[in-house]
Amino acid sequence: MPKVRRRRERTGAMRSGPINENSVYSRPMHLDANQVGFRWRLQREMIRAGEAARDYLAMLPFIASFTILVQNDVISLGAAMAATSLARLCQLKFHENYNLFLNLTRLDQQYHDIPFDEEAENRSTTPRMPRQHIRLNTWSEYECRRFTGFKRHELIRLYTCFDLVGQTSANGRIRVPNGGGQFHNFHPEELFLFVMAKCRLGFTNLDLCDLIFGGQASVWSHGFPWILRYLDNRYETILCHQGLGRFASRFHYFYTQIERYCQRALDYYDINGTLTHINVGLIYLPFIIFGFIDCSVFRVYRPFSSTVNQFYAGSQRNPRYHDAQRAVYTGWKKFHGIKIETVMLPNGLSTVYGPVSARVFDTTGVAVMSGIDQFLQVLMQGWNITYYLFGDGVYNTSTLSRIRSYFRTYRRVDVLTRDQIVVNQRLKACRELIEHTYADLQNIFRLCPLPSNFKLGQSHPYAQSQLRVCFLLYNCYVCLHGNSTCCYQKFNCLPPPLEDYLDPNMTF
Repeated sequence: MPKVRRRRERTGAMRSGPINENSVYSRPMHLDANQVGFRWRLQREMIRAGEAARDYLAMLPFIASFTILVQNDVISLGAAMAATSLARLCQLKFHENYNLFLNLTRLDQQYHDIPFDEEAENRSTTPRMPRQHIRLNTWSEYECRRFTGFKRHELIRLYTCFDLVGQTSANGRIRVPNGGGQFHNFHPEELFLFVMAKCRLGFTNLDLCDLIFGGQASVWSHGFPWILRYLDNRYETILCHQGLGRFASRFHYFYTQIERYCQRALDYYDINGTLTHINVGLIYLPFIIFGFIDCSVFRVYRPFSSTVNQFYAGSQRNPRYHDAQRAVYTGWKKFHGIKIETVMLPNGLSTVYGPVSARVFDTTGVAVMSGIDQFLQVLMQGWNITYYLFGDGVYNTSTLSRIRSYFRTYRRVDVLTRDQIVVNQRLKACRELIEHTYADLQNIFRLCPLPSNFKLGQSHPYAQSQLRVCFLLYNCYVCLHGNSTCCYQKFNCLPPPLEDYLDPNMTF
């Protein structure tokens, strides 16, 4: 049972409720721990009575054959009397268990099934929306912005760069296998608009079909994962940290833009608009940095969250799924999630690694698995100047030679100098922009903050590809619209054109 919230002794204020009390995975506990659910007991007796009736019915042919042998004087009279008694006993037991099975089934229907009249009253009389066959020229300009976050001409540019037409068959459709030896045929424009609308709105396949696309939602359970895998494999070298090599020639320009922002003086005004004081910027930036690195955790559904007994609401969770659930549980955030490592450049674009389990630590786990430190060492081998990434305080470790962090003290008697404090303040203002990137991603593509869209316990999970595709679409959004990082008020570093960014062979 959930814990009872108590009040504080001094103030009388209500204490913060325990986390388990507000959990979305909590189940109703309408029975005591020592009791057994009525429905579970009822259906257990139904199974027992049905199996007994089946066994007695299976014995009747053998007893009938034995009776025929008695009538033909093949066996003795005593055996005949025993066979007759056994036949009558099997008939009685069969009818007894069969009637018990019917009565229990009727009782289970009476207590637990929805009455036919109530089902008829609540049955939807509205027919399902037929397949709309939506194309790029179907939606208005407003619908394009509302359903996808992009304008129509921007969608056409994205559709051309994704080259979905090259994946079509002779009939102009994309053939997606359904796992049963058959195929679903999708028009490339409809498949493209579906993934854009799903990432933007965060709706389920059923909601998208009922509200926008029409038709059966089951066909999209094969089409949506297909296009996610296609985009993930096509732009893998662009989206992963390997894509930093395309911007290697602009590392010095990125550093100068970051330094220029740190050298700018900041004016502070009071509530009346009067200038109070001016913070003079840095003379120079002590770290030669070209970007920022951070990790973010996205919440997912608890994987394999079934119970030992499906009919008992108070049943314990299945112990065989304990390891799978703990594998993605983070004690820091107190939920199940996946973690992704992001490197943000001053032009607003990001490269990612992952996602991996949220249990993994940033420096000793994710950074080691991604190999970002070794990759930068190899990339800048032979350069006259060594450029670094900048991370928050958790990256202040000696194990990462190409990542820098804030100035800090290692003993209690040590004190930071005034210049070091000023440098930390200015770098915090720079580094917080990568946090704005995560906020923009979840605001623009509402698929990301919903745990119901990230299910790792499926037979063919696509949660990882789904998150990477959302980051890819966000980079495309930055190429078209920009963001708070690349604007003139911050780093004033424009991103490349969309076609150049999505070209794997293009360097900058």
